[in-house]
Amino acid sequence: MHETPNFWVQATPGCAFLFVVSQSPGAPDPARWAAYMRRPQLIPVVILLGALTVQFCPAGSVVEPDAIGEWSQPTNNITGRLLFAGHAESKDGARVGLVYLELQNLSGSETMYVYYDALRAPPRCELRDSTGKIVEQALSGRDAVPEACWLTFPPHSTMRFLTGYGPAYGPTGPSLTFGVGMDQTWLLPVGGTNSYFLSGTFTATSPKGESREHSWKGTLKLPAVRIPVKIP
Repeated sequence: MHETPNFWVQATPGCAFLFVVSQSPGAPDPARWAAYMRRPQLIPVVILLGALTVQFCPAGSVVEPDAIGEWSQPTNNITGRLLFAGHAESKDGARVGLVYLELQNLSGSETMYVYYDALRAPPRCELRDSTGKIVEQALSGRDAVPEACWLTFPPHSTMRFLTGYGPAYGPTGPSLTFGVGMDQTWLLPVGGTNSYFLSGTFTATSPKGESREHSWKGTLKLPAVRIPVKIP
């Protein structure tokens, strides 16, 4: 006799898992279970769980990085690193890059909360060329400002996010423009053989008048990430 399996859905934020439980002595009868789930008060729950099952976890990156820096030394169980990704290129060769910050909670038991404010407290970075000379920043603007928010890091979790929106405009012709936060922008020529390296520090504090248990406070010294000026 063919046994009909039971299906059980367990949902978590952003993820859904579908488990199959074979019919065995003591397991719920499929017909009775189906009738129970058709009760009017449970139909919204069934619809919600059905929608969740079409989501897949974990999700891949929207933009894969072209360069990844080394992890920093941890501070209060949090470590971080910088990442760079090419975002767009115009017909005349002008390119725009994105800088990401990735944080990792090294604690094996505590959920940590990090407050990120791209306008007031982004990573503070400097760009140097292959000789160690500091590259001056360029003038640029932003179309919008991302809202400051709390980021939740369960134990042994990692999160990657943009340090801020990219520059709203850049020059024409072969070049690379990228920014960090909302007030740091660099413009690099595509030609030549020079290499460039972006490093910085990230300091997080809780906003005034608001505190959370296990909120992270500290400073990370972020190792340099190579900025690939030429198109791979």
